Amino acid sequence: MKKVYIGLDVHKAIIQIALAFSGRREVEFYGKTSTDVDRFVAVLRRILKKYEWARDEVAFCYEAGP
Repeated sequence: MKKVYIGLDVHKAIIQIALAFSGRREVEFYGKTSTDVDRFVAVLRRILKKYEWARDEVAFCYEAGP
């Protein structure tokens, strides 16, 4: 079972990031980042390091617009 889901709300200039932890009902807003790939990857690495998660403990959820 996954430990966390990382939700991405992608816009033209920013990506909003939320965390949904396994076993908790509340979703936690993490913050925003630029859509620049290098900055986005840096934020993801920071999240993994902060919570000490391995890559296989994380799943991503992407919300596409209409």
